[in-house]
Amino acid sequence: VSPAGDIYVLYTKKSQGTDQEFFEEVEKAYKAFKPTRCGIEQVFQQHRLKSWLVEQFAKKGVPIYFERFKSSTKKSKPERIQSLQPRFELRKVFFKQYMTELEQETLEFEGEDGGDDDLLDCLAYLWEMAYIPNTP
Repeated sequence: VSPAGDIYVLYTKKSQGTDQEFFEEVEKAYKAFKPTRCGIEQVFQQHRLKSWLVEQFAKKGVPIYFERFKSSTKKSKPERIQSLQPRFELRKVFFKQYMTELEQETLEFEGEDGGDDDLLDCLAYLWEMAYIPNTP
């Protein structure tokens, strides 16, 4: 997030592989971007995944803390995603041209639960976690 409130999506990845493959993707992103905050959705079996990821990072000597994504409101998933609409309309969201999955989700989102919208949902959660940095 820029001081102007622009959202720059630098990396996306949908993981359908093994836990180890998922860890390797998270580790790769963590090393590349060195985030100050990491999050994981607080639903279903994610608490197990969160604990396992922390354990895997600890084995490599990397202290990491995952915040649990939990919507600050009682919004449904579609409502959370729809809250991004003004930012898209104001051209405040930018992502790389090769991020075709995110582009496809954006174009196909119909405001209903059940579609392929995981990247958009993640972006909505991240916006809730993000902070706008001070200008230098």
